[in-house]
Amino acid sequence: MIAMTSIFIYIVIIIIQPQEFIPFFQGMPVSDIIIPLALGIGLLETWSKKRRIWLPQHTLLLCFLIFVFLSNALNGNMAAGSDQGILYLKRVAVYFMVFFALSSPDRIKTTSWSLILVVAILAIEGIDHARSGTGWAGEPFAEGRIRWIGNWDGSNGLALLFIIATTLSLEFCLGPYARGSGRILAAIALTVLLPGIYLTGSRGGWLSLCLVVFLFFIERYRKYAMRVVVMMLLMAGLLFSFAPARMGEVNTKEASARERLWSWEQGIRFLQTHPLYGIGKGQFGPSTPDGLIAHNNYVQISAEIGWIGFFIWLAIPYLSLKGCYLIYRQAVTTWEQALLVSLARALLTTLIGFSAATFFITMELDILFVLWGLCSALIVEGLRRFPTLSFSLTWRDGSIVLGGGTAMIALVYVIAVIEPFR
Repeated sequence: MIAMTSIFIYIVIIIIQPQEFIPFFQGMPVSDIIIPLALGIGLLETWSKKRRIWLPQHTLLLCFLIFVFLSNALNGNMAAGSDQGILYLKRVAVYFMVFFALSSPDRIKTTSWSLILVVAILAIEGIDHARSGTGWAGEPFAEGRIRWIGNWDGSNGLALLFIIATTLSLEFCLGPYARGSGRILAAIALTVLLPGIYLTGSRGGWLSLCLVVFLFFIERYRKYAMRVVVMMLLMAGLLFSFAPARMGEVNTKEASARERLWSWEQGIRFLQTHPLYGIGKGQFGPSTPDGLIAHNNYVQISAEIGWIGFFIWLAIPYLSLKGCYLIYRQAVTTWEQALLVSLARALLTTLIGFSAATFFITMELDILFVLWGLCSALIVEGLRRFPTLSFSLTWRDGSIVLGGGTAMIALVYVIAVIEPFR
Protein backbone atom coordinates (compact mmCIF):
# COMPACT_ATOMS: atom_id res chain seq x y z
CA MET A 1 0.00 0.00 0.00
CA ILE A 2 2.82 2.42 0.91
CA ALA A 3 4.74 1.57 -2.25
CA MET A 4 1.75 2.18 -4.52
CA THR A 5 0.83 5.41 -2.75
CA SER A 6 4.42 6.55 -3.22
CA ILE A 7 4.28 5.74 -6.94
CA PHE A 8 1.05 7.73 -7.31
CA ILE A 9 2.51 10.72 -5.46
CA TYR A 10 5.60 10.53 -7.65
CA ILE A 11 3.48 10.55 -10.82
CA VAL A 12 1.71 13.68 -9.54
CA ILE A 13 5.10 15.27 -8.78
CA ILE A 14 6.56 14.71 -12.25
CA ILE A 15 3.38 15.53 -14.22
CA ILE A 16 1.31 18.11 -12.29
CA GLN A 17 4.46 19.44 -10.55
CA PRO A 18 2.82 21.22 -7.59
CA GLN A 19 6.31 22.09 -6.35
CA GLU A 20 6.63 24.49 -9.30
CA PHE A 21 3.62 26.73 -8.59
CA ILE A 22 2.04 26.01 -5.19
CA PRO A 23 3.89 28.05 -2.51
CA PHE A 24 3.48 25.39 0.21
CA PHE A 25 5.34 22.78 -1.90
CA GLN A 26 7.98 25.02 -3.46
CA GLY A 27 11.48 24.01 -2.49
CA MET A 28 10.23 20.81 -0.86
CA PRO A 29 12.42 17.83 -1.97
CA VAL A 30 9.45 15.46 -2.21
CA SER A 31 10.95 13.28 -4.94
CA ASP A 32 14.15 12.81 -2.90
CA ILE A 33 11.98 11.32 -0.16
CA ILE A 34 9.59 9.31 -2.34
CA ILE A 35 12.18 7.58 -4.56
CA PRO A 36 14.29 5.92 -1.81
CA LEU A 37 11.16 5.12 0.23
CA ALA A 38 9.36 3.34 -2.60
CA LEU A 39 12.59 1.72 -3.81
CA GLY A 40 13.38 0.37 -0.35
CA ILE A 41 9.87 -1.02 0.18
CA GLY A 42 9.89 -2.57 -3.28
CA LEU A 43 13.23 -4.26 -2.61
CA LEU A 44 11.93 -5.71 0.67
CA GLU A 45 8.79 -7.05 -1.02
CA THR A 46 10.87 -8.53 -3.85
CA TRP A 47 13.16 -10.25 -1.36
CA SER A 48 10.24 -11.63 0.68
CA LYS A 49 8.46 -12.99 -2.42
CA LYS A 50 11.68 -14.36 -3.96
CA ARG A 51 10.70 -12.58 -7.17
CA ARG A 52 12.95 -12.79 -10.22
CA ILE A 53 14.65 -9.44 -10.49
CA TRP A 54 17.35 -9.49 -13.17
CA LEU A 55 16.68 -8.56 -16.77
CA PRO A 56 19.11 -7.52 -19.54
CA GLN A 57 17.72 -3.98 -19.31
CA HIS A 58 19.14 -3.63 -15.79
CA THR A 59 22.68 -4.33 -16.98
CA LEU A 60 22.26 -2.04 -19.97
CA LEU A 61 21.03 0.82 -17.76
CA LEU A 62 24.09 0.48 -15.52
CA CYS A 63 26.35 0.46 -18.62
CA PHE A 64 24.52 3.54 -19.90
CA LEU A 65 25.26 5.30 -16.59
CA ILE A 66 28.96 4.59 -17.09
CA PHE A 67 28.86 6.14 -20.57
CA VAL A 68 27.03 9.20 -19.23
CA PHE A 69 29.98 9.86 -16.94
CA LEU A 70 32.76 8.85 -19.36
CA SER A 71 31.36 10.95 -22.21
CA ASN A 72 32.17 14.05 -20.18
CA ALA A 73 35.22 12.77 -18.29
CA LEU A 74 37.03 11.73 -21.49
CA ASN A 75 36.37 15.21 -22.87
CA GLY A 76 38.13 16.66 -19.83
CA ASN A 77 34.95 17.86 -18.09
CA MET A 78 34.86 15.97 -14.81
CA ALA A 79 32.41 18.40 -13.20
CA ALA A 80 29.84 17.83 -15.96
CA GLY A 81 30.51 14.09 -15.72
CA SER A 82 29.65 14.12 -12.02
CA ASP A 83 26.59 16.34 -12.48
CA GLN A 84 25.17 14.27 -15.34
CA GLY A 85 26.08 11.04 -13.58
CA ILE A 86 24.05 12.10 -10.51
CA LEU A 87 21.14 13.28 -12.68
CA TYR A 88 20.90 9.99 -14.57
CA LEU A 89 21.57 7.93 -11.45
CA LYS A 90 18.38 9.45 -10.05
CA ARG A 91 16.49 8.60 -13.24
CA VAL A 92 17.77 5.03 -13.18
CA ALA A 93 16.64 4.87 -9.53
CA VAL A 94 13.16 5.91 -10.75
CA TYR A 95 13.22 2.94 -13.15
CA PHE A 96 14.12 0.50 -10.36
CA MET A 97 11.61 2.14 -7.99
CA VAL A 98 8.81 1.43 -10.47
CA PHE A 99 10.15 -2.02 -11.33
CA PHE A 100 10.42 -3.27 -7.75
CA ALA A 101 7.15 -1.67 -6.54
CA LEU A 102 4.97 -3.17 -9.31
CA SER A 103 5.08 -6.78 -8.21
CA SER A 104 1.69 -7.89 -9.59
CA PRO A 105 -0.48 -7.35 -12.69
CA ASP A 106 -2.99 -5.37 -10.58
CA ARG A 107 -0.25 -2.96 -9.49
CA ILE A 108 0.86 -2.44 -13.09
CA LYS A 109 -2.74 -1.76 -14.08
CA THR A 110 -3.25 0.65 -11.16
CA THR A 111 -0.13 2.60 -12.13
CA SER A 112 -1.30 2.77 -15.74
CA TRP A 113 -4.62 4.18 -14.53
CA SER A 114 -2.77 6.67 -12.35
CA LEU A 115 -0.94 7.94 -15.44
CA ILE A 116 -4.22 8.28 -17.35
CA LEU A 117 -6.04 10.17 -14.59
CA VAL A 118 -3.20 12.54 -13.70
CA VAL A 119 -2.48 13.39 -17.35
CA ALA A 120 -6.24 13.84 -17.96
CA ILE A 121 -6.24 16.52 -15.24
CA LEU A 122 -3.50 18.29 -17.18
CA ALA A 123 -5.59 17.97 -20.36
CA ILE A 124 -8.54 19.62 -18.56
CA GLU A 125 -6.16 22.39 -17.52
CA GLY A 126 -5.11 22.76 -21.17
CA ILE A 127 -8.70 23.05 -22.38
CA ASP A 128 -9.42 25.69 -19.72
CA HIS A 129 -6.15 27.39 -20.67
CA ALA A 130 -7.31 27.64 -24.29
CA ARG A 131 -10.67 29.05 -23.16
CA SER A 132 -9.38 31.64 -20.71
CA GLY A 133 -5.97 32.45 -22.20
CA THR A 134 -4.17 31.82 -18.91
CA GLY A 135 -3.31 28.47 -17.33
CA TRP A 136 -3.86 27.39 -13.73
CA ALA A 137 -0.25 28.24 -12.90
CA GLY A 138 -0.51 31.58 -14.69
CA GLU A 139 1.34 30.38 -17.80
CA PRO A 140 0.53 32.15 -21.09
CA PHE A 141 0.15 30.66 -24.55
CA ALA A 142 3.24 29.64 -26.51
CA GLU A 143 2.59 31.08 -29.99
CA GLY A 144 -1.11 30.24 -29.67
CA ARG A 145 -0.43 26.74 -28.29
CA ILE A 146 -1.19 25.44 -24.81
CA ARG A 147 1.61 24.42 -22.51
CA TRP A 148 2.19 23.70 -18.85
CA ILE A 149 5.13 24.62 -16.61
CA GLY A 150 8.45 23.12 -15.54
CA ASN A 151 9.35 20.07 -17.59
CA TRP A 152 6.19 20.49 -19.66
CA ASP A 153 6.52 24.14 -20.61
CA GLY A 154 7.01 23.04 -24.22
CA SER A 155 3.88 22.23 -26.24
CA ASN A 156 5.54 19.22 -27.93
CA GLY A 157 6.48 17.61 -24.62
CA LEU A 158 2.96 18.18 -23.32
CA ALA A 159 1.55 16.52 -26.45
CA LEU A 160 3.73 13.49 -25.78
CA LEU A 161 2.24 13.14 -22.29
CA PHE A 162 -1.24 13.20 -23.80
CA ILE A 163 -0.21 10.56 -26.37
CA ILE A 164 0.93 8.21 -23.58
CA ALA A 165 -2.35 8.55 -21.68
CA THR A 166 -4.44 8.31 -24.87
CA THR A 167 -2.82 5.03 -25.90
CA LEU A 168 -3.41 3.48 -22.48
CA SER A 169 -7.00 4.78 -22.50
CA LEU A 170 -7.71 3.17 -25.86
CA GLU A 171 -6.85 -0.24 -24.42
CA PHE A 172 -8.94 0.23 -21.27
CA CYS A 173 -11.86 1.57 -23.30
CA LEU A 174 -11.92 -0.63 -26.42
CA GLY A 175 -9.54 -3.52 -25.67
CA PRO A 176 -10.88 -7.09 -25.69
CA TYR A 177 -10.51 -7.40 -21.90
CA ALA A 178 -11.90 -3.97 -20.97
CA ARG A 179 -14.67 -3.94 -18.36
CA GLY A 180 -17.75 -1.82 -17.69
CA SER A 181 -16.73 1.01 -15.36
CA GLY A 182 -13.19 1.00 -16.75
CA ARG A 183 -14.53 1.46 -20.29
CA ILE A 184 -16.61 4.45 -19.21
CA LEU A 185 -13.78 6.09 -17.27
CA ALA A 186 -11.32 5.58 -20.15
CA ALA A 187 -13.86 7.01 -22.62
CA ILE A 188 -14.25 10.10 -20.44
CA ALA A 189 -10.46 10.48 -20.32
CA LEU A 190 -10.30 10.32 -24.15
CA THR A 191 -12.81 13.18 -24.42
CA VAL A 192 -10.28 15.53 -22.79
CA LEU A 193 -7.01 13.96 -23.97
CA LEU A 194 -7.78 14.17 -27.70
CA PRO A 195 -8.70 17.90 -27.59
CA GLY A 196 -5.59 18.38 -25.46
CA ILE A 197 -3.36 16.95 -28.20
CA TYR A 198 -5.03 19.23 -30.75
CA LEU A 199 -4.57 22.33 -28.60
CA THR A 200 -0.82 21.72 -28.23
CA GLY A 201 -0.53 22.30 -31.97
CA SER A 202 2.22 19.66 -32.07
CA ARG A 203 2.76 18.24 -35.55
CA GLY A 204 4.89 15.39 -34.24
CA GLY A 205 2.27 14.68 -31.58
CA TRP A 206 -0.51 14.58 -34.16
CA LEU A 207 1.44 12.23 -36.42
CA SER A 208 2.17 9.99 -33.42
CA LEU A 209 -1.54 10.00 -32.54
CA CYS A 210 -2.40 8.86 -36.06
CA LEU A 211 0.20 6.07 -35.75
CA VAL A 212 -1.00 4.72 -32.39
CA VAL A 213 -4.66 4.89 -33.41
CA PHE A 214 -3.86 3.00 -36.61
CA LEU A 215 -1.82 0.35 -34.78
CA PHE A 216 -4.47 -0.11 -32.10
CA PHE A 217 -7.40 -0.63 -34.48
CA ILE A 218 -5.53 -2.65 -37.10
CA GLU A 219 -4.50 -5.13 -34.38
CA ARG A 220 -7.71 -5.02 -32.35
CA TYR A 221 -9.90 -5.92 -35.33
CA ARG A 222 -7.40 -7.83 -37.47
CA LYS A 223 -9.99 -10.52 -38.20
CA TYR A 224 -11.83 -7.97 -40.28
CA ALA A 225 -8.81 -6.80 -42.23
CA MET A 226 -10.50 -5.13 -45.20
CA ARG A 227 -13.09 -3.37 -43.05
CA VAL A 228 -10.35 -2.10 -40.78
CA VAL A 229 -8.28 -0.79 -43.70
CA VAL A 230 -11.26 1.12 -45.10
CA MET A 231 -12.14 2.42 -41.62
CA MET A 232 -8.56 3.52 -40.98
CA LEU A 233 -8.36 5.35 -44.30
CA LEU A 234 -11.53 7.22 -43.42
CA MET A 235 -10.23 7.90 -39.93
CA ALA A 236 -6.91 9.13 -41.32
CA GLY A 237 -8.81 11.60 -43.50
CA LEU A 238 -10.85 12.68 -40.50
CA LEU A 239 -7.78 13.09 -38.28
CA PHE A 240 -5.97 15.20 -40.84
CA SER A 241 -9.09 17.25 -41.49
CA PHE A 242 -9.10 18.26 -37.84
CA ALA A 243 -5.32 18.43 -37.50
CA PRO A 244 -3.74 21.57 -35.99
CA ALA A 245 -3.31 24.43 -38.46
CA ARG A 246 0.48 24.05 -38.17
CA MET A 247 0.23 20.72 -40.04
CA GLY A 248 -0.26 22.76 -43.21
CA GLU A 249 3.16 24.34 -42.65
CA VAL A 250 5.13 21.09 -42.84
CA ASN A 251 7.97 21.79 -45.25
CA THR A 252 11.72 22.23 -44.94
CA LYS A 253 11.51 26.00 -45.55
CA GLU A 254 9.23 26.71 -42.59
CA ALA A 255 11.17 28.32 -39.71
CA SER A 256 10.55 25.61 -37.11
CA ALA A 257 11.40 22.85 -39.57
CA ARG A 258 14.59 24.65 -40.63
CA GLU A 259 15.64 25.00 -37.00
CA ARG A 260 15.02 21.31 -36.39
CA LEU A 261 16.98 20.26 -39.48
CA TRP A 262 19.83 22.56 -38.48
CA SER A 263 19.91 20.93 -35.00
CA TRP A 264 19.93 17.46 -36.56
CA GLU A 265 22.81 18.47 -38.80
CA GLN A 266 24.77 19.73 -35.79
CA GLY A 267 24.16 16.39 -34.06
CA ILE A 268 25.49 14.49 -37.07
CA ARG A 269 28.59 16.72 -37.12
CA PHE A 270 29.18 16.12 -33.40
CA LEU A 271 28.90 12.36 -33.95
CA GLN A 272 31.35 12.51 -36.86
CA THR A 273 33.95 14.36 -34.82
CA HIS A 274 33.41 12.37 -31.57
CA PRO A 275 32.24 8.90 -32.71
CA LEU A 276 33.43 6.85 -29.72
CA TYR A 277 32.26 8.74 -26.64
CA GLY A 278 30.44 11.79 -28.02
CA ILE A 279 30.73 15.41 -26.94
CA GLY A 280 29.51 14.69 -23.40
CA LYS A 281 26.07 14.06 -21.91
CA GLY A 282 24.17 17.29 -21.48
CA GLN A 283 26.56 19.22 -23.73
CA PHE A 284 24.51 19.40 -26.95
CA GLY A 285 22.88 22.74 -26.16
CA PRO A 286 26.04 24.42 -24.80
CA SER A 287 27.93 23.25 -27.91
CA THR A 288 25.61 24.97 -30.40
CA PRO A 289 25.65 28.73 -31.12
CA ASP A 290 22.03 29.29 -30.08
CA GLY A 291 21.97 26.73 -27.26
CA LEU A 292 19.44 24.55 -29.10
CA ILE A 293 18.79 20.90 -28.29
CA ALA A 294 18.57 18.30 -31.05
CA HIS A 295 14.75 17.97 -31.18
CA ASN A 296 15.39 14.24 -31.68
CA ASN A 297 16.19 11.73 -28.94
CA TYR A 298 18.28 9.52 -31.20
CA VAL A 299 20.39 12.35 -32.61
CA GLN A 300 20.97 13.95 -29.22
CA ILE A 301 21.92 10.74 -27.42
CA SER A 302 24.25 9.51 -30.19
CA ALA A 303 25.93 12.94 -30.43
CA GLU A 304 26.40 13.22 -26.66
CA ILE A 305 27.64 9.72 -25.79
CA GLY A 306 28.86 8.29 -29.12
CA TRP A 307 28.00 5.18 -31.08
CA ILE A 308 28.63 2.56 -28.38
CA GLY A 309 26.64 4.38 -25.72
CA PHE A 310 23.87 5.04 -28.25
CA PHE A 311 23.51 1.34 -29.09
CA ILE A 312 23.46 0.45 -25.38
CA TRP A 313 20.73 3.04 -24.79
CA LEU A 314 18.73 1.93 -27.85
CA ALA A 315 18.76 -1.70 -26.70
CA ILE A 316 16.71 -0.75 -23.61
CA PRO A 317 13.54 0.39 -25.44
CA TYR A 318 14.08 -2.41 -27.96
CA LEU A 319 14.03 -5.05 -25.21
CA SER A 320 11.02 -3.38 -23.61
CA LEU A 321 9.18 -3.63 -26.93
CA LYS A 322 10.33 -7.23 -27.43
CA GLY A 323 9.16 -8.30 -23.96
CA CYS A 324 5.75 -6.65 -24.35
CA TYR A 325 5.34 -8.22 -27.78
CA LEU A 326 6.18 -11.73 -26.52
CA ILE A 327 3.63 -11.45 -23.71
CA TYR A 328 0.99 -9.99 -26.02
CA ARG A 329 1.33 -13.05 -28.31
CA GLN A 330 0.65 -15.56 -25.52
CA ALA A 331 -2.56 -17.60 -25.33
CA VAL A 332 -4.52 -16.91 -22.14
CA THR A 333 -6.37 -19.29 -19.84
CA THR A 334 -6.80 -17.16 -16.68
CA TRP A 335 -7.93 -13.61 -15.95
CA GLU A 336 -4.46 -12.62 -14.70
CA GLN A 337 -2.96 -13.81 -17.99
CA ALA A 338 -5.61 -11.89 -19.93
CA LEU A 339 -4.80 -8.75 -17.92
CA LEU A 340 -1.08 -9.15 -18.68
CA VAL A 341 -1.77 -9.54 -22.40
CA SER A 342 -3.98 -6.45 -22.35
CA LEU A 343 -1.34 -4.42 -20.51
CA ALA A 344 1.36 -5.71 -22.88
CA ARG A 345 -0.64 -4.52 -25.90
CA ALA A 346 -1.19 -1.11 -24.27
CA LEU A 347 2.47 -0.61 -23.32
CA LEU A 348 3.69 -1.92 -26.67
CA THR A 349 1.64 0.66 -28.55
CA THR A 350 2.54 3.37 -26.04
CA LEU A 351 6.27 2.77 -26.51
CA ILE A 352 5.89 2.80 -30.29
CA GLY A 353 4.05 6.12 -30.09
CA PHE A 354 6.69 7.50 -27.71
CA SER A 355 9.51 6.35 -30.00
CA ALA A 356 7.84 7.95 -33.02
CA ALA A 357 7.19 11.25 -31.22
CA THR A 358 10.76 11.47 -29.94
CA PHE A 359 12.04 11.44 -33.50
CA PHE A 360 10.85 15.07 -33.49
CA ILE A 361 11.48 16.11 -29.87
CA THR A 362 14.05 15.36 -27.17
CA MET A 363 12.53 13.61 -24.16
CA GLU A 364 14.75 11.84 -21.61
CA LEU A 365 12.86 12.96 -18.52
CA ASP A 366 11.68 10.72 -15.67
CA ILE A 367 8.52 9.72 -17.56
CA LEU A 368 10.66 7.67 -19.97
CA PHE A 369 12.19 5.71 -17.09
CA VAL A 370 8.72 5.22 -15.58
CA LEU A 371 7.58 3.65 -18.87
CA TRP A 372 10.65 1.42 -19.02
CA GLY A 373 10.06 0.36 -15.40
CA LEU A 374 6.43 -0.50 -16.22
CA CYS A 375 7.54 -2.65 -19.16
CA SER A 376 10.20 -4.49 -17.13
CA ALA A 377 7.74 -5.19 -14.31
CA LEU A 378 5.31 -6.54 -16.90
CA ILE A 379 7.99 -8.78 -18.43
CA VAL A 380 8.85 -10.31 -15.05
CA GLU A 381 5.17 -10.96 -14.30
CA GLY A 382 4.78 -12.47 -17.77
CA LEU A 383 7.69 -14.83 -17.14
CA ARG A 384 6.03 -15.92 -13.89
CA ARG A 385 2.61 -16.60 -15.38
CA PHE A 386 3.51 -17.99 -18.80
CA PRO A 387 5.77 -21.01 -18.09
CA THR A 388 6.85 -21.46 -21.72
CA LEU A 389 7.89 -17.82 -22.14
CA SER A 390 11.62 -17.05 -22.28
CA PHE A 391 13.30 -13.67 -22.51
CA SER A 392 16.92 -12.72 -23.09
CA LEU A 393 19.20 -10.50 -25.16
CA THR A 394 20.34 -12.60 -28.12
CA TRP A 395 22.87 -12.01 -30.88
CA ARG A 396 19.93 -11.52 -33.23
CA ASP A 397 18.62 -8.77 -30.96
CA GLY A 398 22.04 -7.14 -31.01
CA SER A 399 22.07 -7.21 -34.80
CA ILE A 400 18.62 -5.61 -34.95
CA VAL A 401 19.69 -2.82 -32.57
CA LEU A 402 22.92 -2.19 -34.49
CA GLY A 403 21.16 -2.22 -37.87
CA GLY A 404 18.17 -0.19 -36.71
CA GLY A 405 20.25 2.42 -34.91
CA THR A 406 22.60 2.84 -37.87
CA ALA A 407 19.70 3.12 -40.31
CA MET A 408 18.03 5.74 -38.10
CA ILE A 409 21.12 7.96 -37.97
CA ALA A 410 21.66 7.43 -41.72
CA LEU A 411 18.08 8.60 -42.36
CA VAL A 412 18.71 11.75 -40.32
CA TYR A 413 21.94 12.32 -42.27
CA VAL A 414 20.08 12.13 -45.57
CA ILE A 415 17.27 14.43 -44.42
CA ALA A 416 19.34 17.03 -42.56
CA VAL A 417 22.73 17.02 -44.30
CA ILE A 418 22.06 15.94 -47.89
CA GLU A 419 18.57 17.54 -47.81
CA PRO A 420 17.02 15.87 -50.86
CA PHE A 421 13.69 17.68 -50.25
CA ARG A 422 15.15 21.18 -50.20
